[in-house]
Amino acid sequence: MSFNASSSWVSEAKFVSGTATPTLMTSSNNGDLTLWDLSKQSDMMPRQMYTSAPHGGSGIFGMDEAGGRVYTAGKDATVVESTFTSSELKVVREWDEHHSGVVKCVRVRSGGSLNEFASCGVDGRIHIYDGREPGNVMCLEEHFAFSVNSVCWQPSSSASNILMAAGNDPFIKVFDIRHPAKPLHILTGHQGMGISRVKQIYHPIFCANGAGIISQGEGSDHITLFNTQTGNIVSRSQCRGDKITKIAIVRDKLCVAAKYGQQMLGLMDTIRCQGNDSLH
Repeated sequence: MSFNASSSWVSEAKFVSGTATPTLMTSSNNGDLTLWDLSKQSDMMPRQMYTSAPHGGSGIFGMDEAGGRVYTAGKDATVVESTFTSSELKVVREWDEHHSGVVKCVRVRSGGSLNEFASCGVDGRIHIYDGREPGNVMCLEEHFAFSVNSVCWQPSSSASNILMAAGNDPFIKVFDIRHPAKPLHILTGHQGMGISRVKQIYHPIFCANGAGIISQGEGSDHITLFNTQTGNIVSRSQCRGDKITKIAIVRDKLCVAAKYGQQMLGLMDTIRCQGNDSLH
């Protein structure tokens, strides 16, 4: 299936958890948050259940969903929490006092309460929230010189304390939020030679139940695997393509989207994360 989900570019696309039928949620630069029923389609186009604008029409740069709640990162410098069903979306709360510019990414805390989440933005800050105490917000700042475009929690069955962040600086930083003054690790070696400021937005990911971190790099045709506990490089694998645009883990296998000339390639099994003794 391939379809046009927005009149502008799509910032996030996520399968919605806990629904009776396969459901996709998309966010876009025109401010739309749309729910799609993938079980019903016509001419390869799924049924649009509804579209909402939680930021009042301002663009949405990032989105995450869990347990009937969705958090959105806006170009209007706000983070919005909403609840949704198969028929409607309701805005519950917005945080507009923490970021001073575009919010680039938002992620719900792994293994924790659905009220706990993190955001990052062009102001170089990372904020960690607890929706049960709206005024209780932790700020990680002065760790990045440029925009922070991606945050990701380490997978965990209990509330994860490990948070990874990346942006226009040429490194990835891994934090233990219990000790926020200094990062646990600063990961390097994934960017191309001579890259001092990254231009493209990329999202490193955890693998092997959080034991490893996988990232592409600007100016590089390699994918790098790091050990989360030590911060060391485990391996580097070359990927066919001029530019790696997106990576994801699907059923313990790595999927890679890469540009090859004028084509986009979808590659699988580039790196097998599970069972890698170097991660333990």
